[in-house]
This record gives sequence, structure tokens and C-alpha cells, in this order.
Amino acid sequence: MKIQLNRRRRSMQSIFVPLALLLATAGFADTLIMRDGRSVNGTYIGATPREIKIDVGGEIRNFNVSDVSILSFGSSAEPRAQDDYPAKFGFLIGEWECLTPGNHYRMRVSWDSPSRQFRGYLTKQVPAMEDVGFKIGEHMWIAEPINERTLVERIKFRRGVNGVSSDYQWMDGNVNLEQSARDRLLGRVEFMRVR
Repeated sequence: MKIQLNRRRRSMQSIFVPLALLLATAGFADTLIMRDGRSVNGTYIGATPREIKIDVGGEIRNFNVSDVSILSFGSSAEPRAQDDYPAKFGFLIGEWECLTPGNHYRMRVSWDSPSRQFRGYLTKQVPAMEDVGFKIGEHMWIAEPINERTLVERIKFRRGVNGVSSDYQWMDGNVNLEQSARDRLLGRVEFMRVR
């Protein structure tokens, strides 16, 4: 009887461990893809020009931006329904890829309630942007609703070579709402939706 109980316990443990791992990773929303091919799943906390902070199972871990290839946000990271921005502009929330030839970087857009702005953060680096000092996780785009028909845009531009940039500037414009839609964002730069 004791042997059978041990067999049963081992069988339950062999089922429980993979199930626990599956449930533990199911809540993770965001993924870092490292330059060496490793991936790290967790919840994006924030970033500085030098590092990205991710909560991995309750532990805050810092990653050097130069080691990160892609920062990807999962579906459970989507913001909850918001009442404080016009529903018409909700299509902005998500991940977008720039369509400029040779500069297909990506940014993740979310709503920032305190500033009443949509904000875009760099999630996929390309050599052209890296050459002028942009870093994964960097805040690089703003869209501010003025009224139901106007969305003022600011996008960060840098000039420089080999990771050296003297400075950056915010370029102003308007999002073209007549030509923008769920899968297309047209302002100073054209984007297509990735997620």
C-alpha cells in the first residue's frame, strides 16, 4: 500500500510541476528578447536610457539596454478600459511599426492618465536608430487629444553617428485622423499596427 501511495504521489508531482510552471508564466505579459537569443518573460516596469526594469515572478530585474534586441508587450499588458480619453482615439493603444524604408523600428503606445497623453516607447531597435543613441524602452512619441477631431503629435528625433548624439528635439505635428485607422497611423511618420 505504501509503494502504491508513493507512486501516486510521484505521478501527482509530475503533473503539478508543469501545471504550476504553466500557470506561473501565463500571467506574464511582456517579453525581452536578448541579443544572445535568450528570452525573459515578466511585466515591464519602466526604463532609463541605460536599463530596462522587468518584474519576473515578484523579483525586479534590470537589463542593460545594449543587451536587448526586442521588448514585446503581451495582450494581458493591454490597459484596462479608460474613461478619460475620447473613445475615438482608443485605436492608438498597441504596438506599431514604422514604415520608413530602412527604419522599421517599433513602439508601444499606451495612455498616460496623469499627463492626458498617449505615449510611445521604443520596443524594437534598428541600426539607424541605435547609431544615433536611441535605446529600447525610451519614450519617443506623444499624442495629445485637443478635442474630438484633433490629435497633436510630438516625435523625438536625434542626429548623430555611432551611438553619439549631440541632442534630440521633439518635432510637432498632427495625426491625420482621416487617413489613420485601427491598422494605420499617419502623422509625421507612417506606422502600421503590429499588435
